[in-house]
Formats: sequence, C-alpha cells, structure tokens
Amino acid sequence: MGTMCLRRRCPGLIDVTNESHENPADHQYVVSIDDVTEELMACTCPHHVHRNAFCKHMAAVENATDD
Repeated sequence: MGTMCLRRRCPGLIDVTNESHENPADHQYVVSIDDVTEELMACTCPHHVHRNAFCKHMAAVENATDD
C-alpha cells in the first residue's frame, strides 16, 4: 500500500497523501467519513471516483481509526 500520511482537515474529512510516490503532492486525496456513524463514505482518488470501489486511501483511514 505504501506510506500514507493522514491529516484531519475538519470533522468528517481526512487528507491522505501517498508518500511513496516521487511527487506526493500529485497523490493527495480526501476521504470523507460520516460524522454520526463514522462510516467511510468516499474518496477523491480516481479508483473510487470512477469505479465506486473501496480504495487504499479509505483502507489507510479505516486502519488508523481502528487503532
């Protein structure tokens, strides 16, 4: 999955940067979380946007919130 840097932007939004790329700034996405249920809602990455699929950015946020 690579190294992911997570930063809470505000309630319900987590900035996720894939640090394993040569230019991490080109690989920054936002994962949204339901404020009430804390369920993962969406990610701005192409994999989720075009396929509506659970992505590695959502997995990184899910793993971090399980800790």
